[in-house]
Amino acid sequence: MLLTKCQRAFDTDYNKEVNYDELISEAEKCTDEAMKKELKKHAEEKLSEAKRKWLGNIRFLGELFKLKMLTEGIMFDCIERLLEQENDKQNFVFLCRLLTTIGKELDKPANQDKIKSLFERLEIIAEKVMVAYPFYRARANINYLFKLKKNNWMQIQRQCF
Repeated sequence: MLLTKCQRAFDTDYNKEVNYDELISEAEKCTDEAMKKELKKHAEEKLSEAKRKWLGNIRFLGELFKLKMLTEGIMFDCIERLLEQENDKQNFVFLCRLLTTIGKELDKPANQDKIKSLFERLEIIAEKVMVAYPFYRARANINYLFKLKKNNWMQIQRQCF
């Protein structure tokens, strides 16, 4: 039941879960500026809460993998699905959190080709993120992830967060 619930949570789009677009649309229709501001604030709070829950689910999945309750195949599938959603910059934060949690366990001789391919793709995507998004958190997470891998997954001093 726990694994099924985690999978459902992973399959759920955090934006749609809170109807963020609808909430913002309703706020835009409001003519009272104070009420419009309050509605937008409410929408942002709901979205922030959904992101926090999603990030927690990502970490939990990683911990389940470390306890051998999830397979490498499932984890590589999760990674692939996060990579496919390249236009959602928040996914870089989620992906980096997942890889930070499970990278050491995944990065072993049997998976070297997959890991090498993954980090090559991440490098390409990271360049796009660095240029296209003024999103400091995603950039910081990607930089930390590359440093972590280079340091054989041993924790290093983070510059931010």
